[in-house]
Amino acid sequence: MLIVEDDEMARELLTITLSEAGYRVASASSGKEALLLARKLKPSVITLDIMLPGISGWDILKDLKKDSMTAGIPILVISMDDDKNCSILWGAFDHLIKPVEKERLLSSLQKIKRTTDANSSLRVLVVDDEPTVVELLSSIIEQEGYEPICAYGGKEAMDKTIDSRPDAILLDLMMPKFTGYDVIKALKENPETIDIPIIVCTAKDLSFEDKELLNRNVSYVMQKGRINRETLLNVLHRVEDRKFKDKLANP
Repeated sequence: MLIVEDDEMARELLTITLSEAGYRVASASSGKEALLLARKLKPSVITLDIMLPGISGWDILKDLKKDSMTAGIPILVISMDDDKNCSILWGAFDHLIKPVEKERLLSSLQKIKRTTDANSSLRVLVVDDEPTVVELLSSIIEQEGYEPICAYGGKEAMDKTIDSRPDAILLDLMMPKFTGYDVIKALKENPETIDIPIIVCTAKDLSFEDKELLNRNVSYVMQKGRINRETLLNVLHRVEDRKFKDKLANP
């Protein structure tokens, strides 16, 4: 969620309300900052006050909807201005009048959730030479709302990483011909893929040298046989949170 609100108390109240409801929240107090963060973070939803200093909320709404990078983001107008016709004209999803009731706000956000494109979820490349393992892991993460991309070997993993640019890679080490180590090396040598988080999932007993290499190049290591649904999803949640925080830290 990106909250665009210049009133500090109103912004804090919205932040608390949305955080308690389970949303991750970023905020902007000016139109210029809002446009910058919207393009950088590509949030799932933007709440937009109309009465802002400098650039008005209406101008921000128009700019967001005219920009191909932000046109698809649902915008929830929250304002003392009750001109709903302007909101509809410029493509806002809903228009709430201050002071906003909590239930009315959360109800509107639930509508947005139901209509948001599923492709906005975290995209995870699952790589293993055993098809049953790929299918099992893909099924688990898909049930949680993530989008799995399947690869059944190291070479296919590299091709799909370049083509699909996943948000994270769940990688087996012991594969024939093009191993997980080869995948890691190739990804880290390519500036376009160097920052993709890699989660190693292996049955191999790791040597000291293995651990040293992996610690420098991957985000997490999980041992096959010890992996359960809770462990896997906990790691993916941490990857998702880190991705969001990295965007906040580098606007």
